[in-house]
Amino acid sequence: GIVQLVENGLYSLGLWNTTSAPTPSSSYAIDDNNNASGDVCRAYWKLQEAFERYDCPLPTESNLTALDCGAAPGGWTQFLAHNTSCRKIYSIDPGALSPSVLALPNVEHWPMTIQKALAKLEQTSNIDIWVSDMCVKDMEQQVDWLLEARKLGIVTKGTFFVLTLKCIVGHSCRTFDVLVDRQLHRFDHGIANHVRVLHLFSNRSSERTMIGYLV
Repeated sequence: GIVQLVENGLYSLGLWNTTSAPTPSSSYAIDDNNNASGDVCRAYWKLQEAFERYDCPLPTESNLTALDCGAAPGGWTQFLAHNTSCRKIYSIDPGALSPSVLALPNVEHWPMTIQKALAKLEQTSNIDIWVSDMCVKDMEQQVDWLLEARKLGIVTKGTFFVLTLKCIVGHSCRTFDVLVDRQLHRFDHGIANHVRVLHLFSNRSSERTMIGYLV
């Protein structure tokens, strides 16, 4: 299949194996300036592609609780609301969410950083799905916050996670891959299993998506 993305007037084209391509109800051509498909932003499709390409079973239970770190404007929260059986989605970001996302009945926006949210999360039920596309200075912070939540008992055995590892400073491709591999090995020794690192079509060149389950 052919995928077309339009952002800020720039076009990107790519080929996708039709056996694994996402099958959204509307066209996969997205124009951030003229969006008729109902998604808040193109990040929605990044999470959909991650779910589609993960080669292990996805969480399908009912009454799940999810957390979206760095949620604004709400693309990943919207995807979770549309495609999982979550009774509650905590959308964490100091920035504003799209009104259409705020209107979803199972979404609760906490306008704060994940650092401030952790104390509050200790008072909630365990998080079954943890997703994060937030921008952090160093990519290891994506894993740091997940492991800190594990230490506090906010996420536990069986929590499904999706993390975007981003490199916001210049590195060679080889160095970037070494940095990503270093984060992957932090899940060794019984911390997580079925962990995959994917370079999604929706990822930028300096991004990788990590997916797995805590144990």
